[in-house]
Amino acid sequence: VMPTFAWSKATGASSYELRVYKGSRLLLKKTGLKKLSWKTTKALSLYVALTWKVRGVSGHTYGAWSASSAFKIDPNAPQGTVTTRTPTFQWNKVTHATSYQLRVYQGSHQLLKKTGLKKLSWKSTKALPTYAALTWKVRGMLGHTARPWSKSFKFTIIPPATRIALNGGDTQTATAGASVAVAPSVLVTDAWNHPVAGVRVTFAVTAGGGSLPGAAAVTNASGIATAGSWTLGTTAGPNTGMASATGLSGSPVTFSASGVPGPLDHFGFATGSGPQTAGSPFTVTVTAYDAYGNLESAYTGPATLSSSTGDGTVSPVSIAFVNGVATPDVTLTKAGDVSLVVSDGLVSSDSGSPISVSPAAADAGSAMLTPASSSITADGTSTQNVTVQAEDAYGNDLTTGGATVTITRFSGTGTIGSVVDNGDGTYSAIVTAPTATGSGVFVATLN
Repeated sequence: VMPTFAWSKATGASSYELRVYKGSRLLLKKTGLKKLSWKTTKALSLYVALTWKVRGVSGHTYGAWSASSAFKIDPNAPQGTVTTRTPTFQWNKVTHATSYQLRVYQGSHQLLKKTGLKKLSWKSTKALPTYAALTWKVRGMLGHTARPWSKSFKFTIIPPATRIALNGGDTQTATAGASVAVAPSVLVTDAWNHPVAGVRVTFAVTAGGGSLPGAAAVTNASGIATAGSWTLGTTAGPNTGMASATGLSGSPVTFSASGVPGPLDHFGFATGSGPQTAGSPFTVTVTAYDAYGNLESAYTGPATLSSSTGDGTVSPVSIAFVNGVATPDVTLTKAGDVSLVVSDGLVSSDSGSPISVSPAAADAGSAMLTPASSSITADGTSTQNVTVQAEDAYGNDLTTGGATVTITRFSGTGTIGSVVDNGDGTYSAIVTAPTATGSGVFVATLN
């Protein structure tokens, strides 16, 4: 008859104004309320459709009204859904009644019969069945004269949730960065292990990254709340999450999944530090990765190695992988900046930063002697420069000096001067023409 109104805090409000209506007629107006609840001191009409609303006030500034909430005062209880198995029954006073009789039914089966009740309420001492459609009625007694029964009031006992437990979606395996096949779910029950609907459950990722879209869920009629989905983190390895519900034993519930690498996406290279030497093997590490950079440990190859320019030779050509890693000893014959390419026919990757390759040691059989021209005037004074280019065994020009080079006349005429080391892999000498025509053959020797 004199209900208590309660509401949520309004940002910035220092007080509240509350109004109660019957249709468009204002029944109550209360201002200056400092708390978030207020119990009316005026009795309101029974069984009448009423509405109420509230707004925050800050000084002389009024906030927006809340949405109107409908209510009806009916002292007869219980009605609708109750949570206790031993509810308290209460009813209106019957004029001149000296006692009351109470009946409780499940269908046509009488569960409770109580007589001689002197008050307007009575608490059941018997636990009533849960999740069943129950009814109750009451009548007044004037001595031995029974007054008419009240109408039957309907109620159902749905005990509160007490426990949360894992239902499904635990210990799964999925590709890193992808969703698991079964979204995690939990089961919420009461003290008698009956499923409880309408309980809010919050899902959250606790380790491994990833996401749980639609992280809040509500239990269905079977007491099950299911996460919208669970996308694992992009790093292969363990992922964990939890589901929690306030006040329930077993909360939070944990669940796990293992993220495994996806299909081969690219190769990575490690070529060591410093320049390499043509013809000398050096170790290259080639690693198979998925799209997120996870080691593709199941990859075995084979794959082929080549240079990005196609110059020179690369060996070995074919490489095998163990646990997703290949460590071949690679030999390159082309001096300069060389990029390696590895390919298995479906996926190709290059080494990125080029590998600096220096020429090998000078090879005596590979040096080239070159005259400035093929002829010179036979006047005894004309000269011509001849040059030796030192090369390694793979045809790479040396770029530094230091070799011992001699140039001699093998046959014919003309004289040769001393050899000059130019410091860049070339060696020069001056040929002086004879006074008589003829030919001369000169030979360079590199030690």
